[in-house]
Amino acid sequence: MRAPQKNENSVSVIIPCYRQGRFLPESVASVLKQTHPVHEIIVVDDGSDDDTGDVARKLGCVKYIWKKNGGPASARNVGIAEASGKYLMFLDSDDLLHPEAIEWLVNAADGREDVLSTMHLRFFDHGMAIDSGPVHPLPGTLPDIYKQLFLHNLNAPVAFLPSRKSVQAVGGFDPSPDVDACEDWDLWMKLVFAGAEIRPVHKVGAFYRQHPTSHSRNKIKMKRSRSNVRFRTRQAMAGREEWVRGLGLDFKKMHVMLTRLMQAEHQDAAYWLRQEGKYNEALVQYYRSMSRSKVNTVALVGILKLLPHWLAHGRKKPVKAGGAAGAHMAPIDDAKLQPVAVEGGSRDSLAHR
Repeated sequence: MRAPQKNENSVSVIIPCYRQGRFLPESVASVLKQTHPVHEIIVVDDGSDDDTGDVARKLGCVKYIWKKNGGPASARNVGIAEASGKYLMFLDSDDLLHPEAIEWLVNAADGREDVLSTMHLRFFDHGMAIDSGPVHPLPGTLPDIYKQLFLHNLNAPVAFLPSRKSVQAVGGFDPSPDVDACEDWDLWMKLVFAGAEIRPVHKVGAFYRQHPTSHSRNKIKMKRSRSNVRFRTRQAMAGREEWVRGLGLDFKKMHVMLTRLMQAEHQDAAYWLRQEGKYNEALVQYYRSMSRSKVNTVALVGILKLLPHWLAHGRKKPVKAGGAAGAHMAPIDDAKLQPVAVEGGSRDSLAHR
């Protein structure tokens, strides 16, 4: 393994790490094996209380930064502020790279800073071989890639390579609770609306580790974040009909599908909150579902049926799952709420940490 090097299309690899020091050596090793040598590896310790710091320092070839715990977005932003490479790779501390991954993405960028290179990703379970899991491929055409990004995201952070200049221009990652489970998707959308062109690489270059401690296990946080990213996307589309059509997308259909998906996320979150006896939060989610469009009878009925339980139990013990409070509505299936069929179908949003 060789130490980081500087080159014309230099790449800074930013690794946020929280209590995952045990994975760090393997992750860094996958960077050092790259056929396109990286300029620097920046490990940002997000307030870990384990041996992450000791592990990082022993590696010797990384710049180690400790910060108070603030989540992946704030950790990546600290890395961005320290980085000096032309391009940025955001590698989570438990994910891995194919030896040629960065070379593929840099070649796709072709020296430009107004592009967003991305590639296929493969899932693998912790403790299993990295080539044992299913592949999450990019759609085959650019219009389908943009449609997937607008509606459901494309892939995990490790599958992307933006330029440092473009990321800094849009303010980096948003660390706010509004999108703190989908902060990477939010950034890709900001880059695209700022003019970044997606450059796909149809090869598997990223390996995403799945394990019980993954951030993506928080179902309600994920649903809230996805809905908020879609809301921002719909707002950013306003007045840009021709630009959206230039991406090969149907503006009206995209607007309708974004609205339906937002409503479904809030309604589903309300359902699960209600099962946990969190009636105040459930009401907020129903209200937000209604606020996403002029007419939403499902959310209205949900509120009306929830009110008696909120009045009776809102500050008392929760009603058991399957009881009266939860009997009136099952979780919403996004696909069933999409009123318009779009070629290529739809996919669930890729779960993120």
